[in-house]
Order: sequence, then structure tokens, then C-alpha cells
Amino acid sequence: MAELINCIECNHRLSSEAQACPNCRATHFKGRICKVCGKLGKHSKGVEKESFWIHQACYEEIKREYQSVKYTCPICHYSEAYIYLDINGIEEPNLYYPYSCNQCGHPRQYENNILARCAHCLLYMRLNNAVLVDRKYKLHVHKLCEASYLSNERQVKENDPDRFVRKMYLGGAAFGAILGTSIGFLVGGGIGLSSGVGIISIGAAFFGALIGLIVGAVLGYVIGAFVGAFIVSW
Repeated sequence: MAELINCIECNHRLSSEAQACPNCRATHFKGRICKVCGKLGKHSKGVEKESFWIHQACYEEIKREYQSVKYTCPICHYSEAYIYLDINGIEEPNLYYPYSCNQCGHPRQYENNILARCAHCLLYMRLNNAVLVDRKYKLHVHKLCEASYLSNERQVKENDPDRFVRKMYLGGAAFGAILGTSIGFLVGGGIGLSSGVGIISIGAAFFGALIGLIVGAVLGYVIGAFVGAFIVSW
């Protein structure tokens, strides 16, 4: 339902369903979420990078970090900053240019594991100053991006319908295993007692429990999967 709100840019009162602020013509009058820190801000006080928006202060801090990386010649130890090219709104370091050292002329070598893209904001970062957030896939993020990245990952996991189905799998298997073990133990024990021999009675009870555990777990897993998938699709 529409309501009156304040434009974040000029504080003018307008409808929440307006296309733009009638006073300052801002289209993002509700503000924008910074990709790096995850906080709300004015669109006019940030920068657009590809399909996302970043606070100017966050962008300057990240930019200052990766632009401080320099190439050092292995022969004369002359250091020079990388040249950055703006490609599709993202500053890409030209890791191969110039092709030789400006001081001694030694051919330039590609340096790996120095600069890498942040898994969250896609801007470059220094790997020795980054935070490892996924050991399996070796994903790193800026220290500034860590809180926002982890928050997004939690939301994705909570909204994942497969997560509920997996819980139904495990819950059904556990319930089936307990129920099957109990029934198998009772049935096996009953069969053993009817034979009138104590050792056979105990052996039959445990054998029945084992069969009940296996059958119950399988049936519980299948039923849990069916019920979980039905609830998610419904």
C-alpha cells in the first residue's frame, strides 16, 4: 500500500510508489544499498559499478588499497604502480604493461597471487590483505565486504527451498530408523520367544532390529523426501 515518505536526497514528501521525486527528480529517492558495506545511502553520494552501487567513501578506500600495489623488477628492484583501465565500469589492472622494466629494460613477468577480484563486490583487492570466506572454493573478499557477504550468504541459505527438503530427508530417515528398529526388535523378539530357545530369541531380536533399522531408514528417507518436495511445490 502506498504511503508518504521523505526523499532521501532532498527530504521532500512524496508517494512511495512515485517514479521519481517531483522536487529533485531523483529516481532512487528511497536510497540505495551499498554493495560493499550493505548500508543505505544517497545515490548522488556514491558510484555505479556494473550493476551495483557503492558509497563513495567505500569505493575510495578499496581503490586506495589495490592501487597501492606495485610491480617490482626482479633484476634492478625498480618499483612502479600498475596501470588501471576502466572496463565496463570496473577498473582492471594491466598486469602485462609496460612489457619491460622502465629502468633496466628487463622483460616484465606476470605476478600471480598479488591481486584478485573480491567475491562480493568484484573490485580488485590485495590478496595478502583479504579475508578468506570459503576454503573449498578459495573465495576471498575485502575486509569491508566481509559482513555484507556473510549476511547475503545467510539469507540465501535461509531462503533455499532445497534446505527444507534436505531436512525432511534426514528427519524422515531418522524417524524411520527409530520406528523400524523398534518394530524389528519387537517382531524379532516375538519370533525368537515363540521358538522357546533363549539364544535364538536374543539373536532373532537383534537380527529383526537390524533389518528394521535398514528398512525403516530407507522408507523414512523416501517418505520424507516425498513430503518435503510436496510441501515446497505446494
